[in-house]
Amino acid sequence: MDRDELNEASRLFEDAARKLSAPDKDRNAALKKKDAKGGGVGREIDLHGKTLPESLAALETALRSRPETLRVVTGRGSHSEGIYSPLKIGIGEWLSDEGADKGYDYRWKDGAYEIWRRKR
Repeated sequence: MDRDELNEASRLFEDAARKLSAPDKDRNAALKKKDAKGGGVGREIDLHGKTLPESLAALETALRSRPETLRVVTGRGSHSEGIYSPLKIGIGEWLSDEGADKGYDYRWKDGAYEIWRRKR
């Protein structure tokens, strides 16, 4: 893939993520409740400087404890080659497949994914 194709793929991914994670009272209830208490999202992991396999392993480990909310910092990709974040794309794909299977919803905001457990 050349630079233009990567930038286009990143743009398409961001558009799809924005549509999937559009604000919705019910979907964001856990995050909003936590924010209202002044604590932000409960737990946070920072994946800066990690490879995608290392990042996915860290995410899976963090989700094993079934947190209500989790903030996963991937960065925006402004320092990456092609000015896109490989972590953002890779983590987003994992969340849309594996994360959904594990009962989590997510949204992209300010260089990070905010993840919360779905209400049953």
